Amino acid sequence: MRNDRSATAPTASERAAAAIVADALERLLAALSRRGHQLGADRALDLTTRQRFALTAIAEEGPMRLRALAARLGTTDATASRTVDALVRLGVAQRGPDPGDRRGVLVAATKEGHRVLQKRRQLLARALAPGLDGLDDADRERLVDQLRSLVDGLEAPR
Repeated sequence: MRNDRSATAPTASERAAAAIVADALERLLAALSRRGHQLGADRALDLTTRQRFALTAIAEEGPMRLRALAARLGTTDATASRTVDALVRLGVAQRGPDPGDRRGVLVAATKEGHRVLQKRRQLLARALAPGLDGLDDADRERLVDQLRSLVDGLEAPR
């Protein structure tokens, strides 16, 4: 694919390559879901995808305003607020005052939220391990680099 981010219309070969990657990612997600189920991930705290993304954002990036979280999730303030409500009820997030704005509220991960994320990542690592066993160190490094590049490309402003 082109590295020129200013072009907006992908070529036919870029669309075909994206379709191949999409298929591979769908298969990877399905395999991870099956492996996670086998490892007992469904018995861990059950979070929706949006709740996991929100918890990850506030745990990794630190406390943030609801509007910033909504932007990070690519959703509305109302949806982000409902997501945070659910996380607060589960005890993995908390709302608190924004020291920089008396009217503002910050959303932060609790200790339990950090623990839940750590456990989920351990389960994910265990689920990935059999697939990574066949890769040598250099291949694993290339895979990580390519995944990071993919994420960077997807998160780049358009």
